[in-house]
Amino acid sequence: EFQEVCRRLKEWEPFWIMEWIADMRKTAPVSSQSAGETARRAVQLDMVMKDSRNPRAMTSYMRIPPSSWGECKPQVENGETRFLLMALPDPKLLKKKKRADGHLWPQGTFVQLIYDGKTRKPLRISQRKQQSHNAKEWKGLSKILDLTEYVKESFNHIKLDIICHDEDPFYFVAGFFRKHLDKEVHESLVAGSSKERIQHLSREEATKKALGFAKTKMLCLGDSDGDDDEEEEA
Repeated sequence: EFQEVCRRLKEWEPFWIMEWIADMRKTAPVSSQSAGETARRAVQLDMVMKDSRNPRAMTSYMRIPPSSWGECKPQVENGETRFLLMALPDPKLLKKKKRADGHLWPQGTFVQLIYDGKTRKPLRISQRKQQSHNAKEWKGLSKILDLTEYVKESFNHIKLDIICHDEDPFYFVAGFFRKHLDKEVHESLVAGSSKERIQHLSREEATKKALGFAKTKMLCLGDSDGDDDEEEEA
């Protein structure tokens, strides 16, 4: 499952390049009856921020300057590393609801940061909202959560408690990702390797190809005027 989630992130989140995954887990049904209909699935992520035993994890951590931890940054520069939280639907859900792959919060998600072993801090996320006229309909933006502004440089061990109203399973991924701006993505697709590069056509080639495609979809109906004339002469 871990390898498949990494593959999906690499393929469908082109603006964030994965450097290191701190933790990844799948939501499980809530067993407590006291939660009622509010929380249906939950998961907890457990992460050591400064793992000296893991050189790759430490390298990713060190790419974020100490002054950037605990800082709200609306505009992230190209090549800058941030500590993010994403959610991916179960692959079966994509086929069931014909939904595009990529980050999507489960319906009614609540995220809480735990640090110092006991301090709890609810985090605000931009997610779909339940519609007042239809309780089964959820609409709105679903933005990736930048945890860098909530995690301070002094935090070594943190946890994320996550509950959601959604009955469907989701994968939650927390890790270090490097920003890849639109221009960089465009250049990699236009001037990248032969395997990744988008085929480039001239105006004449594109027009010829479009006309050829149109001909294969064209339906010709016979003209009945000639038959009418023959009937009148008879």
